[in-house]
Amino acid sequence: MKKHLAILFLAAGMLLGGAQQGQAVDFKAKGVWINMLEYGGGGNFVKNDRNGHNVTGWGRWGEDEFEAKTRVRLQLEAIASESLSGTVYFEIGAATWGSASKGGALGADKNIVKIKHSYLDWVVPGTAVKARMGIQRIFLPDYASEASQVFDADVAGINVSVPLGEHAAVTAFWARPFNDNWSGGADGTTHYLDNVDVFGLLLPLTFEGVRLTPWAMLGMVGSNAFRSGNDYYGSGYGSGIGPSWYALPAHKADGTSANAYGTAFWAGLTGEITAADPFRLAWSVNYGTFDSGEEALNRSGWYASLLAEYKLDWGTPGIYAWYSSGDDDDPTNGSERLPSFDYNNECTSGFSGFGTLGTWTIGRDAVLGYTLAGTWGFGARIRDLSFIDKLSHTIRVNF
Repeated sequence: MKKHLAILFLAAGMLLGGAQQGQAVDFKAKGVWINMLEYGGGGNFVKNDRNGHNVTGWGRWGEDEFEAKTRVRLQLEAIASESLSGTVYFEIGAATWGSASKGGALGADKNIVKIKHSYLDWVVPGTAVKARMGIQRIFLPDYASEASQVFDADVAGINVSVPLGEHAAVTAFWARPFNDNWSGGADGTTHYLDNVDVFGLLLPLTFEGVRLTPWAMLGMVGSNAFRSGNDYYGSGYGSGIGPSWYALPAHKADGTSANAYGTAFWAGLTGEITAADPFRLAWSVNYGTFDSGEEALNRSGWYASLLAEYKLDWGTPGIYAWYSSGDDDDPTNGSERLPSFDYNNECTSGFSGFGTLGTWTIGRDAVLGYTLAGTWGFGARIRDLSFIDKLSHTIRVNF
């Protein structure tokens, strides 16, 4: 079957490529260069321990209180036509100034070039069906907080979009976040039942002054997906689909076999109303569940948010709130927080962007994760505030 599929995709590639023979390929490059200086702490450029020795480790990644960093993101596009193009997105760094392991020491020359995206875009000939194949950003929509609390990540997969008339479209995707990462146990088996696959379906609906997108996503999680050797609770690939750092067990507590594959499911509805422009109302409701075959490792919960804002000439003030389910006092019945496939992805949220990088949703223990699951809050903001041409600001106050 795999051989047949490979032949099918190869044939499709040859047909698409053959149609473009004799035409020049247009290469385009764009990117961003980032330099950052940050300081946080108690008045010294390095942290002192109780014996007066200079040490690192005040915060996020064992850093000094003062850090200087450089990062480059470079995107190259090879455009054969409106129907066929390829994109590769490099990330160079971050290079911490002075660090040999991070490419910023004297002499530099560290291998710090990474592939962030690498995909092929093509249109099915004679149709409006668009496909993207490869490593790409796949995310679920959220018009209120502007960042999905379930799935928003760079991942390998296939994304297909089909218009359904003037007001509707359908988008379907398959992604493979994990596979072939388990090196096996003492019995010699390896790369067995260690895949994680997700299948998503979105139905964007657009009308005059109203936009709605219902969506659903189904996931299958192999029992060895997060194992490390014979360790049933391997932490090498911690994920929010179960209680933190836990994987599917090979056996239940009573000794019987657990499910070979765990089942994850999410559904949501997000929308916005702009009919009374410049007033905008947006909301999002998410529900998710993960069944591992072991009740203590299961997870099920929900999250909802609401935003109201009014656009003015000098900025856009708004108020918002969010609420989500939280764990009860019984650890044997699993978790009651919304599961997520990337619960520590430090996703940028329109409700909270903390620090220079603007990537911390809430700075709290990674055991709980950086998403808004398990929390509630409300706040006010003014976005698109500008005092200098082409420079904008966002001010937030949250509780």
